[in-house]
Amino acid sequence: MVCASTAKTMVLTDIKYLCFFLLSINACIFSTNRNNPEKKLINNKMVNQTLSSSNEDCEVKISLLIKDEFMAECTINIKNKTSGNLYFFNRIYTEYSDEGFFEVDKNLFYAYIDGHNRLLMAKAIIPVPEGLQVEKEIYPCCTKILAGTAFEEKLAIKLPIKLYGPYETQKDKIEKDYSASFRLGYFVGHDQTESMEIKVHTKEGEELIYFDPFDYKFQKIIQVGEFNPLPVSK
Repeated sequence: MVCASTAKTMVLTDIKYLCFFLLSINACIFSTNRNNPEKKLINNKMVNQTLSSSNEDCEVKISLLIKDEFMAECTINIKNKTSGNLYFFNRIYTEYSDEGFFEVDKNLFYAYIDGHNRLLMAKAIIPVPEGLQVEKEIYPCCTKILAGTAFEEKLAIKLPIKLYGPYETQKDKIEKDYSASFRLGYFVGHDQTESMEIKVHTKEGEELIYFDPFDYKFQKIIQVGEFNPLPVSK
């Protein structure tokens, strides 16, 4: 039979060891978070951002969700504010087969570091660099957004982001985080634009709109950002 005094001592001892156990767990968690700052960053709500930009032609809203250190999801929503059609150069192709098929990946975008040391992710016509001779200028395929309507596309972005351009990439070694912005290229159609559309097809059977040639000076740009820094690796 256990006396009251002994029972009281046992309870106090159990409480003492329980408190010590809980303190040890908290210390381990604190140490883990300190040793893994990337995990803390991923769990920070600030990596889930929605930013927007607007002009006389359109309103663009972009949501960027960092899922983990290897993948991000991006949702681009574009609203046509004009009385005509908008053509966005959002479908970048990498190859054109002899059979006439375009190799297109909706997740593909051009990525480069601008003169202000910022990452620009572009779905747009990129001009040929000065002094560079090319056989053919590259024009992305288009998505047509009818007057008064909206368009949305979702992108899966692999991290870190790899620099990529239609003609050349930057040669400097890059392994750091950069504040990021999106640049979207488009133009406003006129009465004869639809008759100038070239209908092309991907290997998957998707029909896209293509213009060739296209005068770069008629392209308009809308930019959204800056987003929180994203990792970039050459």
